[in-house]
Amino acid sequence: MKSMSLKHKFALGAGSISAVLLLALYLLISSISSSAINDLIDNDLDYRSSSVSGQLSGWFQRKFDTIIAVKQQVERVGQNPEQFRALLRGSTTGQDFLDVYLGFEDGDFYFTDEETEARFKAENSYPVRERGWYQESKQQGKLTVTEPYTDANTGDLVLTITAPIVLNGRFAGVAAGDMTLVRLNEIVNALEVPGGGEAYLVNQERQVMAAENRELYLKPISTVHAGLADTQTVHIDYLDSPYLVTHSPVGDTGWSLIMLVPEKVIYAPLNRMRNLGLTFLVAAIGVMVALVFSYVHLQMKPVNRIVDAIKEIAEGEGDLTRKLKAASQDELGELTDAYNRFIDSLRNLVQDILKPMQELHLSADKSAALADSAAQGSQRQVSAIDSLVTAMNEMSATAQDVAKNIAETANFSEQANESAHTGEAEVERTKAVMDTLNLQMTDATQIIHQLRDQSENINEVISVISSISDQTNLLALNASIEAARAGEAGRGFAVVADEVRSLASRTQEATNEIRTIIEKLQGDSQRAVGIMDKSKQIADEATGQADLAKNELAKVVRNMTEIANMATQIASAAEEQSSVSEEINRHIMGISEIANDTHSGAEQAQQESNEIRTLASAVAAALGRFKT
Repeated sequence: MKSMSLKHKFALGAGSISAVLLLALYLLISSISSSAINDLIDNDLDYRSSSVSGQLSGWFQRKFDTIIAVKQQVERVGQNPEQFRALLRGSTTGQDFLDVYLGFEDGDFYFTDEETEARFKAENSYPVRERGWYQESKQQGKLTVTEPYTDANTGDLVLTITAPIVLNGRFAGVAAGDMTLVRLNEIVNALEVPGGGEAYLVNQERQVMAAENRELYLKPISTVHAGLADTQTVHIDYLDSPYLVTHSPVGDTGWSLIMLVPEKVIYAPLNRMRNLGLTFLVAAIGVMVALVFSYVHLQMKPVNRIVDAIKEIAEGEGDLTRKLKAASQDELGELTDAYNRFIDSLRNLVQDILKPMQELHLSADKSAALADSAAQGSQRQVSAIDSLVTAMNEMSATAQDVAKNIAETANFSEQANESAHTGEAEVERTKAVMDTLNLQMTDATQIIHQLRDQSENINEVISVISSISDQTNLLALNASIEAARAGEAGRGFAVVADEVRSLASRTQEATNEIRTIIEKLQGDSQRAVGIMDKSKQIADEATGQADLAKNELAKVVRNMTEIANMATQIASAAEEQSSVSEEINRHIMGISEIANDTHSGAEQAQQESNEIRTLASAVAAALGRFKT
C-alpha cells in the first residue's frame, strides 16, 4: 500500500485540527445555547402553564368571589328572605353556577328557580343541615370546594362552593353554589395548552376533575399515565412520544392543573437551531479542509521539485548541472539552496572520481597486456624446457652407451681400433648434442632473465594500480561522508559510493594477490636463473669432457697400445658423465616444474588484470550515468 504523502499528511493534520476546533466550538456554542434555550423554554412553559392555570384560577376566583359576596351580603342584612331572591338571582346570572342557595341552622333553605321564582322553607322536606356540603362548610369554617357528587335533583355530577355565614358572632348558615363538571370540563378544554397538548384538572386526591375524555371523571390521574401520579414528574413517554409535564396549583382550591406538552413541538426551535448549526459546521469544515489542501499544495510545490530532482539522481540518470530556483526566503528556500550546494559538491566529487578511474582503466589495460605477454613467454619457456628434458634424456642414454662401449673395448682389445673409431664418432655426436644443449641452456637463461625483468615491470604496474585503488577508496569514503551529511537526500548516492568503495576494495585485494603471485614468480625466476647458470656451467664442463674424450680417442687411434690403460679411465669418465647427465636431467625437471608454475602465475595475473579492467569499466560506467 502506498504511504501517504507529506502534503496529504500536512493537509489532513491541519484539516483535522480545524475540524476538531470547529466541532469543539460548535459543541460549546450548542451547549451554551441549548442550556439558554432550555431555560427559556422552561421559563416560557412555566409562564404559559402559570398563565393557563391563572385563567382557571381566575375563573374559580370569580366563583369564590360570588359566593363570598352572597355570604357577606347575608351577614349585612341578616336572615331577611325578602332580599335573598334578588341576591341569589343576581349571583346566578352569568356566573356559570347551576344554582346559588342559602341554608340556615334553623332549617330554612332558600334557592332560586328561573321558571317559578319559588321560595320555600324546607326544614322538614329538605334536611339542609344533613347535607355534606353544609356540614363540611360548618366544620371547616372557611371557603371550601366539595368533592364531586351526584345531584339529587338532576343526577349530574356537581361540585359545590361553600362559605359559612356568621351572624352575631355565631355560625348561622352556609352560602353555596353548584357547578356541573361538564361546565368545568368545558372551561378546561377551552384553555390554550402549548403545542396542542392535553390538560387535566385534578383534586387533592389526584382524581380527574376535568379532561377531554369524560370517561376519566373521578378516576386517578395515573389512569392516563403512571408517572402523572407523582407531582415531581417532568418527562414521560406518552402515546409513543416524549412529553413535558407541568403541575400548576389552581388558586386556593388545593387542585392542580396538569398539562402534557409534546417535546417535539416545544423543542422544535432548539432542534432547528441545532440542525442549522450542524449544517454550518459541516460546510465550514468542508471549506476549511479545501482551503488547507489548497494552501499546503501551493506551499509544497518547491518540496516536490526537490523530491523529483533527488529521485532523478537516485535512479542514476540525474543531471548534476541542473539547479533549482529558490522561490522564497523561508525554510523551503534554505532547503533549495542546500540542495543546489549538495549537487555542486556531488558533481565535483563525480568529476574527481572519473579522472582516476580513467587512469585506472588504462593501467588495467597495460597490466592485462603485460600479463598476456608474460603468459606467452612462460608458455614458450615451458616448451623449450620440455625440449631440453628430451635432449638430456638422449644425452644420458648416449653416456650409457659410451660406458658400455668402453667396457667392451677393455674386454675386447682386438676390436679396439674399430671401437676407437666408433667411440670417436660417438664423441663427435655427443659434442654436437652438448653444443646444442649449451645453446638451448643459453636461450633458456635469457628467457628466464627476461621473465624476471617482466616480473619487475608487472610489479611496477601493480604499484600504480594499488596507488589508484587507494585513491579511489579514499574518494569513495569522502563520497560516503558527503552522502551521510546529505541524509535521506544522499542515500542514492551513498549506495553508489559504497559500490565504488567495494570495487576499490576488490581492486586492492586483487592487486595484493597479483603482487603475491608476482613476488613468488620473481623468487621462482631467480631460482631458475641460478639453476640455469649452474646447468650451463655443467654443460660447458660436459663439452670440455667431450673434447677431452675426442683427444683421447685420437691418441687411442694413434697409439693402440695404450687402449687397455685408457679404457679404464674412459670407463670411469663415462660413468661420471652418466651421473652428471642424470643430475642435469633432474635439474631440468625442476626447471620444468618452475616454468609450469610461472606459466600458471602468469595466467592468474592475466585473469586478475582482466578483472581489474572490468571493475574499472563498471565504476566508470556507473559514474558516467551522471551528467556533469
